[in-house]
Amino acid sequence: LGATAGHPDRLWALVTSFWSAPTWYVGLALALAFVVIGGIIEAAIGARRWITAVVLSGIGGILIPQATDIVFRYINAEWAQSGTESTPLNSAAFGLMGLIFTGSAWMQVLGRRRLRAFLLAALGVLVAFGGAPQSTGALGSALIGLILGIALAPRGENTRSFIGTRHRGRSIVALVIVTLSAGSVLTIVSAQAVGPLSFAAL
Repeated sequence: LGATAGHPDRLWALVTSFWSAPTWYVGLALALAFVVIGGIIEAAIGARRWITAVVLSGIGGILIPQATDIVFRYINAEWAQSGTESTPLNSAAFGLMGLIFTGSAWMQVLGRRRLRAFLLAALGVLVAFGGAPQSTGALGSALIGLILGIALAPRGENTRSFIGTRHRGRSIVALVIVTLSAGSVLTIVSAQAVGPLSFAAL
């Protein structure tokens, strides 16, 4: 049922991977996340936008690692081959990530910026150092959800952009720096780091 980055020919896995999880407790956690987080977001954005975000982000989260795997085989063979055969890709997790970014467009501006900055910084570190296909898919689904949120959100008081104060700007920058620092340390000490910056791994 699961999809892998090394087998883009398994087209059915774009659908079946939604119900595929590496362990039962991961599947249970995803189900609970969809009930709790997904329910909150659906109440804010509506059922049609909810379905659109989950489906497009889930499929995109599978296709992006598969596409980058083909490209990276000519750039960094070790990165491309890391986990491509055995590591399953779960479209439900990618769909949830994209849904969070889509739903963030309905948040207050400051909260939206903090959430996006924190998650994008964390995912960027995981891709740059760890290089796992799941990280690439999560970052891709996040960007898809970000684009969908910008495209689908109504232009209202809570979604209108405005120039933040200097204090707010500093808090967001500090949040990104802390995330990058902590994520870099955790990924660098990992023995399985194979990303483009994994040469710094211990």
